[in-house]
Amino acid sequence: MTDNLIFRLKFRQLLLLRQIGREPALNRAARSLNLSQPTASKLLQDIETDLEVQLFERHTQGLTPTRAGW
Repeated sequence: MTDNLIFRLKFRQLLLLRQIGREPALNRAARSLNLSQPTASKLLQDIETDLEVQLFERHTQGLTPTRAGW
């Protein structure tokens, strides 16, 4: 299951996850990748939908990884 998922993830999604780890605010992570915030939000939502798990809790200050997001 996990191996198949890795192949289904888009490169932009992987870049976004890496950038969120560096920059836990979605709008700043998106800006650093030259993405709009809605596009980054959709990419993250698609990952979570594919994994069937919430990876981050959304706050006004940014994103906090859930246990699954570590």
